[in-house]
Amino acid sequence: MAHETLSEIAQPPAKPHLGNLLDIDREGPVQGFARLPQKYGPIYQLVLRGLRLIVVSGHQLVAKLCDEKRFDKSVAGAPVAKHDVREANGYC
Repeated sequence: MAHETLSEIAQPPAKPHLGNLLDIDREGPVQGFARLPQKYGPIYQLVLRGLRLIVVSGHQLVAKLCDEKRFDKSVAGAPVAKHDVREANGYC
């Protein structure tokens, strides 16, 4: 079996207790979220109030994550990958 390595998911530097709360643009939060993938890539993470959020941007990547042939649905947690989406798209 081949040993696979995955790259870390990009994240803006987090502040103690606040996480990435200050990285959200209060004047234009939607526009702020649109700028984050330009800097951190189409898959990035944020920590807000201790909760880790994985953000996926772009309709093609989201469509792949919604493909039921590639992922099992889970009510209790995150989707379980049948194939690593980042590797399949050259993000690793």
